[in-house]
This record gives sequence, structure tokens and C-alpha cells, in this order.
Amino acid sequence: MFFLYYLFAGSTLGASAFGFYYLYDRNNAEGLMYSATWKCVTLYARVEDFYNIRISPTIRNLFELEPENNSFESTFVKTDLSANKTDKITIHNLDTDKYEIIDELTDNINFDWGFKRKKINNDFKCKIFENREGINNDFKNIEKPFLQVELEQNGKKREIHEYLHYFYLDGNKILDKAFLKWYMNYWYQLDLADTYKLHIIDNNIKIFTLGTDEYIILNDNAYDIKK
Repeated sequence: MFFLYYLFAGSTLGASAFGFYYLYDRNNAEGLMYSATWKCVTLYARVEDFYNIRISPTIRNLFELEPENNSFESTFVKTDLSANKTDKITIHNLDTDKYEIIDELTDNINFDWGFKRKKINNDFKCKIFENREGINNDFKNIEKPFLQVELEQNGKKREIHEYLHYFYLDGNKILDKAFLKWYMNYWYQLDLADTYKLHIIDNNIKIFTLGTDEYIILNDNAYDIKK
């Protein structure tokens, strides 16, 4: 009971103090609240990652649980080929203006964007390419560069970082229009708007925003922002 009393009293005093500070210096108070909010989000993201990587697999192994039934993810990672062939290729076909999953990129296919899926260490990774030469690029893992990625469009915001780990490879071009058009439609069944913003928190707790004409190139040092 005493603990609850002190907790309530401390929270009340803290809120009151912040209220007076807000009246005294509104700009700095708003900046402080913004910083605190994003730090809480960052902490949540780190805890979530720790659970997904360390805790969840252990629980599933102990109780022999199957992964959650996510039809889109199960389709994406499902190995529906022979044991000797686990690669798949997704391309945007310019002739049909549709995304197609194929086994081989033949000369008669007209495309402008795609990725090759490959199973590496019991996980799937996707190497993005924009021409035929790019399909032969190496699959080189990098450390997870982002804690949070949020898409803002049509007056609404949505966190979209959940499935980006499939694309964390050295040299990959991500979060551009071509990538987001496929990514949002496949994972979230949403169309990408003509104008949008991406709000991002990286692993160094740097907060930044990408515009419609900006994108990310991943590398050993984390990432570069390009236009």
C-alpha cells in the first residue's frame, strides 16, 4: 500500500513539474517529451528483439510449438522446391505490371526490379537486383541497422520494420519506391501512396526521416542515405 502511495505521489509530482516546465519553456519541454517518447519506443524495440531472438525459440523448443500461422510469412519462407534447390526469384514484370515468383530469370523476361531468395543458416535472405548482372551478387549478412521504421502516408502511420530482416544484406537497396511498393502490398496488403515519409530509429538511437525521393543502401558500416 505504501509503495502504491509513493508511486502515485511521485507520478503526480513529476507530471506537475513537467506541467510548470511546459508553461515556462514550451519548446524545450516538447523536445524533452519527444526524446523520452522515442527512448521508450527504442527500449521496447530492443526488448522485443531480445524476446524474438533468445526467448521465443527456447519456449518453442521446450514445448514443441509451431510458429504462429501467418499465411504471408509462411508462404514467403516455405521451401516448396526439392531438397537440392531452395532459391526463388521475385520480379516486377514490366509487360504485365505484376510481381511474379519464378525459378529462373530467362532472357525473355522484361523487369525493372526483383530479389533472389536464398536460405542461409536456417533463415531466408533476399538479395535485391535491378538488372541481370545484379542477380549474381553475393549474399553477405550485416548487423541489423534499424530498431524502428515507420511509414507515414495518407495521414496515418504504421510500423513496418517487422519483416525487413530478410533484406539485411550488404549492398541491398531498400526503402525506395520500388521496394516499398512490393513490401507494403505483400506484407501489409496496402498500396504505397504517391507521397509518404519514413521515420526511422537506427541502432545508434539516431532519429531521422526519409522523403519520397530518398532510400537506403546497406553496407558493413550500417547504411548510407541516398537520393
